[in-house]
Amino acid sequence: MDVDTRAISVVLPGAVGGLLSADGRWVVALLGPAEMSGTTAVFPLAEPRRAALVAHDSAAPSFSLRWGATAVGAAYLSRLVIAAPTAAIPLTVRYRLTASGLRPSGDTIPTRRLRWWSTDSSIATVTDSGEVTPRRLGTVTIHVTAGGWRGDSVRVTIGAAQATTVLSESWRGHVENAWRLFGRPRPTLESGPGGIPSFLNSGDGRYNSSGYSAREFSASSGLGLEADVSTPLTSAHWQVLYVQLDADLDSVTLAHWDHSTGYLPHSGLSASGTTVCIAFVPAGEGWDASRLLGLQAGLREVSVALPRASLEGRWYRVQVQLFPDGRCGVAVDGRPVWVSGTALPLDRPFRVVLQGNSAGTRMLFGPVEVWEGVRGDVDWRVVGGRTGR
Repeated sequence: MDVDTRAISVVLPGAVGGLLSADGRWVVALLGPAEMSGTTAVFPLAEPRRAALVAHDSAAPSFSLRWGATAVGAAYLSRLVIAAPTAAIPLTVRYRLTASGLRPSGDTIPTRRLRWWSTDSSIATVTDSGEVTPRRLGTVTIHVTAGGWRGDSVRVTIGAAQATTVLSESWRGHVENAWRLFGRPRPTLESGPGGIPSFLNSGDGRYNSSGYSAREFSASSGLGLEADVSTPLTSAHWQVLYVQLDADLDSVTLAHWDHSTGYLPHSGLSASGTTVCIAFVPAGEGWDASRLLGLQAGLREVSVALPRASLEGRWYRVQVQLFPDGRCGVAVDGRPVWVSGTALPLDRPFRVVLQGNSAGTRMLFGPVEVWEGVRGDVDWRVVGGRTGR
């Protein structure tokens, strides 16, 4: 029987008492009286027509053929295990559960169609991809099955969003204690629109310049960054601003850099682009990209429309959020515009990076706030941008 379609097909007519080999590739079966009583068939499961018949001597004591040990591990799916959240899922965030398929040996095996369901959809619902959408506070059991005995369940608590502010910057006075500045020309403190103190990324088109946080932050329960930005684009080139959470920087790599020449150095992990979550203005070079906000998680990039304020140089607010399941989200002026399908590993510390180029204009960072956890000011469940990437 096909566990997906429920269709039944006969492998070998007249066979009874079939026994599958440990690697799932061979069958030994006794042929019943309708065929050839006292005969055993041995055949590869994929090609039953190649069955070899072993006739029994009716005068001899009864015997049966059974499979011994095999050097090849069984390839079938033996069980499923859900990776449980380590803490309550914030009410304003969707959370993607994952289920690992295991062979009898304990090795992982790819899973095909899985069926998920919630025991109380008033608390949380779950899609066939394992994405949990909270509805209200409470605790619910989420189940998954691949058919038959192969299933698992997990108790999930939906709680209020919680966050702890770990950095607040208003760009007044000395900033060297909280930030490590880089680039040539060096970034400077300026007065932005409305007289608001600002941080100017001073890149001249050759390399980026600006700063990264002196501290590292944990993303195990989520990590967020919010910055007011002013991006008056006057050219199709060399004017760009990045709001970035980055785990590819480390103290050893940075200690050997002069903080003046070249680009901000990354560790070897940056080659795969697996540990960066970025919003950048514009989405690329050229006038077509100047009206778009670029979004990146790992190697995946998309773009969405920029608010009108960006074209006029007025302040607007960009929020970059890493969620507890490793996905990345971006909101503009409090409105969610994107949640990535790509999940980043959260077992490394992250730094905040503010950088870019301002050739012929002033690409400014206004007040900045960083928090560990997830704040409750954005309802990420109603994201208006594209998801699943």
